[in-house]
Amino acid sequence: MKWTTTPGSTDKIYLFNDTVIDDALKIAQSRWTGAVIQTNSSTLEIYIGISYVSVENAKMNLEMEVGNKLFDTLKAENQAVWAK
Repeated sequence: MKWTTTPGSTDKIYLFNDTVIDDALKIAQSRWTGAVIQTNSSTLEIYIGISYVSVENAKMNLEMEVGNKLFDTLKAENQAVWAK
């Protein structure tokens, strides 16, 4: 997961496994996994890579499909594909 916010905002991400919430956790894998993001930003864009194979494949999918594009760019590209 990666995200962009308003410059100068103070962000904190908390990942959780089942019932444990940990701000130092870098990878969360379990039956119940999630994230809580604390920010004072007025804008928050979240990008998530998904893979049923591995965390590495999820990261690769995220970089291949999103890269450094912003949401509006991705939205326009996808709308153009669906319009065909």
